[in-house]
Amino acid sequence: MTKNSAKAKEVLRYLSLIGICLVFSSSLGFAQATQPVVPEHAFTIAPSVFHFLYEEPSIDIQVDGDMYGIMGSYTYHKKALLSTSIEYAQGDLKYDGFLQEIGDGEDDGSSQARVPFQGDTEDWILEWRALLGLDFPMGKCLLTPFSGVGYRYWNNQGEGTGFYEREITYWYSPIGLALFGAFSPRWTFGISGEYDFLWSAKTETDLSDVLYGLPRVHLSAEQGGGYGLRGSFWIKAQLARYFALSIEPFVRYWDIDESNQVPLTYFGVPTGLVVIEPANRTTEYGLLLNLIF
Repeated sequence: MTKNSAKAKEVLRYLSLIGICLVFSSSLGFAQATQPVVPEHAFTIAPSVFHFLYEEPSIDIQVDGDMYGIMGSYTYHKKALLSTSIEYAQGDLKYDGFLQEIGDGEDDGSSQARVPFQGDTEDWILEWRALLGLDFPMGKCLLTPFSGVGYRYWNNQGEGTGFYEREITYWYSPIGLALFGAFSPRWTFGISGEYDFLWSAKTETDLSDVLYGLPRVHLSAEQGGGYGLRGSFWIKAQLARYFALSIEPFVRYWDIDESNQVPLTYFGVPTGLVVIEPANRTTEYGLLLNLIF
């Protein structure tokens, strides 16, 4: 089986699971036969707090801690869904593991050098998304499959000697389903789940922060070399004609393959060593407080 066909089956598996969950939710009965309240135009400002955990399991590295952010979005929703959002978050995290893995490319890893290291990092994440979807009424609910494009940037900067700056970027396409329903004209709910198809994952590492003369290294996972998942649930209260408030627990997950190998130089001279970005995964779970106008 090729890697692309395996990836396609993986996409279908996750979408099937999401669809089963949402269809089951749409069969729930409500006290009143009311249609879901979905405003035609919505501007949202949403403070967020979440726990962030980044892991490189093969070399036992973790970066974790709490992050705080703000998200802003605009959504048009009338038979079709058009939405764009931008989110910023930052936090002081804890690094526990080793310095950048360096070796000579041997498969057995016998010559790879790892230096145990712990410390603090200053991190910030910027993410932009644009979504397009279509509405399908389902009894008292509204089912909206959607897709689009997303960009995620993570800046990871350690504090103190031995640390270096990493800039990690993802381009991806969300593929998901959202379900909108109503308990009453004032109280509504929603569920959303998606699979994120990864188009590119790139890491730029400034090794000169560790030792002057080392280069700034560009690493990348191959196309489709990973995936993301995310899901959320929210309950919304319409407090005034043009103002609503919702609470939205969420979880987000990324699983990224090992990068290509880049030869390491010192003052431009090859050293015979290589640099890689190990396979890694990221988990975020937290809460959004949506102020909707």
